[in-house]
Amino acid sequence: MTGSVPVHATERLARRALSVRAGDLDAETRAVARHVVVDALACAAAGRRTEAARVVRDTAAGLFGGGDSPVWYQGLRLSPAGAAYANAAATAALDLDDGNRAAGGHPGPAIVPAVLAEAQAIDAPGTAVLAALVAGYDVAVRMGRGEIHRAYASGNWTGFGVVAALAHLRGLDAATLAHALAIHAYHGPHVTDLTDSVEMGAHVKEVIPWSVAAAFGSVALAQNGYTGARDAIDVGRRTDPAPTLRDLDGRHLILDTYFKRYSVCRWAHAAIDGLLGLMATHGFTGDAIRGLKVETFQRAILLHNSPRPPSLEA
Repeated sequence: MTGSVPVHATERLARRALSVRAGDLDAETRAVARHVVVDALACAAAGRRTEAARVVRDTAAGLFGGGDSPVWYQGLRLSPAGAAYANAAATAALDLDDGNRAAGGHPGPAIVPAVLAEAQAIDAPGTAVLAALVAGYDVAVRMGRGEIHRAYASGNWTGFGVVAALAHLRGLDAATLAHALAIHAYHGPHVTDLTDSVEMGAHVKEVIPWSVAAAFGSVALAQNGYTGARDAIDVGRRTDPAPTLRDLDGRHLILDTYFKRYSVCRWAHAAIDGLLGLMATHGFTGDAIRGLKVETFQRAILLHNSPRPPSLEA
């Protein structure tokens, strides 16, 4: 693709991602990029003790082997893919992770662990880390925004951002990145609809950690000459290229990141704010509450919720 006019969405996304330069980022963009790192590290500090994080951490060691990239707060080092996989699980475990409303999910718990693990392995400077984060968020949010059948499974699109961020850190060319994105369209998670599952509360949640592992594989394959169907996004069955590519040369989408107050899906935040506001206004405590009635939107009602959740995830 070098020197040619990009035809496919994967090629156009690749060129956009690799055009990000740290020296061109304004102060606000750099500040948000630093904030997503701090937020992810804090989320992982809280989530590392969960059963889900422990299982992924133990599995990562066997699957991906040792290396120099740290598993946060554990005194353990693995390969970049293994460390990123484990750290993504800890970051996403408690639903404290950052999010983007346009994409309908959470880019941070995938992109930040991957970028930091890879940067550690190649001794990348801080400026390269910031640029890779911005490039990764740009691609991930665009892919989430373009989902035709919104499943609210962040792992469907977070891996594309990881692919872009890794390619940026490794200095790959746009042709290789386009193939890596195309490979990931086939190899990455593709959950059709979270509301199909009646058994809510499983560790799999939004498939974010495995999207990271798959992304490392997609990039490695592309670097070794493996090819993808570069029109994978263009065909329009999974992703609509129009919203994906809209304002491609515009503002960086990491700027639209939100950060959570509560360790729960953002769908519940309005109800929590309402309850806390009533308690503050009227001066009553939790012991005085006999029941709650919450009006919400249809998508939340469709989830198979349990009034007596059997696990942390549920």
